[in-house]
Amino acid sequence: MKDLNDLYYFAKVIEYGGFSAASNELMLTKSLLSRRVAELEKRLGVKLLNRTTRQISITEVGKIYYQHCRAMLIEAEAADEAMQMLSAEPTGTVKVSCPTNLLHINISQMLNKFLMQYPKVKLHIEATNRKVDLINERYDVAIRIRPLPLTDSDLIVRDLAISKQYIVASPDLVNQRFKLQSLDELHHWPILMMESFAPEYHWNLFNQHNDHYYFKCEPRLTTTDLVALHSATLQGLGVAKLPELISSEDLKTGRLVKIIPEWEPKPELIHLAYTSRRGQLPSVKALIDFLVEEFRTNQTT
Repeated sequence: MKDLNDLYYFAKVIEYGGFSAASNELMLTKSLLSRRVAELEKRLGVKLLNRTTRQISITEVGKIYYQHCRAMLIEAEAADEAMQMLSAEPTGTVKVSCPTNLLHINISQMLNKFLMQYPKVKLHIEATNRKVDLINERYDVAIRIRPLPLTDSDLIVRDLAISKQYIVASPDLVNQRFKLQSLDELHHWPILMMESFAPEYHWNLFNQHNDHYYFKCEPRLTTTDLVALHSATLQGLGVAKLPELISSEDLKTGRLVKIIPEWEPKPELIHLAYTSRRGQLPSVKALIDFLVEEFRTNQTT
C-alpha cells in the first residue's frame, strides 16, 4: 500500500524550502526526510527534486506532483476540521429569515423549543416575506414557502413539508347563498385575499386533471396578514384561499368548509435554503437537523 506520509514529507520540503528547514519544523531528521523523498521518486520513476550540496530545486514534474500533494493535504485538513466542528457543542448566533405568517403558525414554537434544547445558541429571526440574499445579507438559513416546482438555484435545499391550499368559507356564508354549480358563479361571492395592494387580483386553480382556471376578481378584503384573513373567513365575510396549516382544524370541526373541492391552488413546498454543507457551524447544522425532524414528527402524529 502507498505510504501517504511520503507525499506529506515531499510537500513540506517544498513548502519550507529545503530538507533542513523542513527537518526543524517537523522535528524529524534530515536524513529521514531525504530518504523518504528518494523512495518516493523511485516508486514514481521520476525525478521530483534537483539536489546539489548547497540547495535543492523542484523539477517541472515535481511542480505538478506538488500541486496534487498540496490539494491532498488541504482536503485532509478540511476533513479534520469538519470532524472537530461536528464534535463541538453548538454555540454562537444563527441568523434566520422566515415568512411572517409561517412564523406565527408553527415555526416560532419550534424555534423556542430549539433554544431550550441548545442553551448556548442564540437566534436572530428576521420575519419577512421577501426573498433574502443569503450570501450578501449574511443569513445562515432561510425558511421559505414557494410554489412547486422551485426555480433553479445554487443554494442547498432541504424539504420540510408540502403545504396544501384550499378555497374555503364559513358554513353561515354558504347557507346564505346558493350551491356553486360552476367556477364562474364564484364571481358573485365576496372574495378575501392575502395579497399586497395591486391593480388586479386572481387565483390560479387546478383540478385533478391539471386543468387550469384563471379566476380574476375584485376582492372585498386584501391583507398581507394570514391571521386577519383567517379571522375574516371564520366570521363569514367571504371566500378565501387558506393553507392547510391554518385551516385543517377548522375543516375537521366544520367551522370552515371547502366550497369547490374539485378545484384547488397548487401546493407549496416549505423548505430550508442555505449556502453550503461544507464548513457548516455546529449551531447551523443543529438548527437544520432540528427543523427537519420537527416537521417529520408533526407529519406522522
